[in-house]
Amino acid sequence: MKRVSLQEAHAQLSRLVDEAANGDGFVIAKDGKPLKVVAVEDAQKPKRRVGFLDGKFPRPDDFDSLHALTRTSPPNLKDPFDRILIARGIREEMICARQIARSRRMAHRV
Repeated sequence: MKRVSLQEAHAQLSRLVDEAANGDGFVIAKDGKPLKVVAVEDAQKPKRRVGFLDGKFPRPDDFDSLHALTRTSPPNLKDPFDRILIARGIREEMICARQIARSRRMAHRV
């Protein structure tokens, strides 16, 4: 990027802005120290709208209860000790599943 002094930027601002619009950014410096970078800003992405596909696809009536079928939630989640025990149990399930998968892969290699 081209470095331009503050006085030069003040004198030739319109030309510098035209160059920046063409993709040639520049740095405004005062006493040799950079103050501001001038460059073309990327166009903003449109914000995502929540629920814009609502009604476009069929949804089962029991959709919200499907999570309850996959994993039963414990009765008391307020106690931190219970949360730790639950997290350990889930972790142990994952470790066992990995070990089983690894042993199956090893059995296929033999």
